[in-house]
Amino acid sequence: MYYEGQSALLKKRKDGIEFPRFRNLERLNEEIYEEAVYLFTIDEERFYLVQNISRERLSEFTMENKESFRYAEPQYLAFAGPSECHGYVIVSAHIYA
Repeated sequence: MYYEGQSALLKKRKDGIEFPRFRNLERLNEEIYEEAVYLFTIDEERFYLVQNISRERLSEFTMENKESFRYAEPQYLAFAGPSECHGYVIVSAHIYA
């Protein structure tokens, strides 16, 4: 996941939201794998935090206010979004557990 302030990079769909995967970002971000921070796994789906990425302006993913998580579907993304946002705050402040 990628954050800028109170907004997260995601795609809104009719059936919910989707976060970008490495394959969506790697073309413009050669070092994305080395700089990504692993946060957690939900049902075998791993979640990572990335910072300082280049993104295409016409991408299907857009910056959306983190309030979008409140009504996210599937429900596990409603948990993953705020959890990763908390991870973003910790990593941004350079506070590691």
